[in-house]
Amino acid sequence: MEDASLTTVEKIRKILGVLPDSYKNVDLGQLYILREKYPDIYVKVEERLETGWDQTISLIEQGIKEGVVRPVNIKLVKMMFEASIEQFFSRDILVKNGIGYLDALNEVVSIIVDGIASR
Repeated sequence: MEDASLTTVEKIRKILGVLPDSYKNVDLGQLYILREKYPDIYVKVEERLETGWDQTISLIEQGIKEGVVRPVNIKLVKMMFEASIEQFFSRDILVKNGIGYLDALNEVVSIIVDGIASR
């Protein structure tokens, strides 16, 4: 957020694609098992995904004001991102398709950010 060398769009891309250090040693491709075997933990992961959006929303609003993000319904952007990540957690979709979690996250971020950036 404070890195002045990044554009607003770059900040949005980075904040959406951030992965906490505590997740570095977790096999994220297996997170779909949480919902079935550890529902209490899954609920916490789901809650975390749905909160903490203030900075991201502020960046998108800033990008719209700057003209580098086209006017979009920010609530829909949030829902699309959350729904994508929830699919990774709730099904074995990544494992079945041989896609790593970080690769999938980066692709989702790219699709969303490139879809909202002004041209």
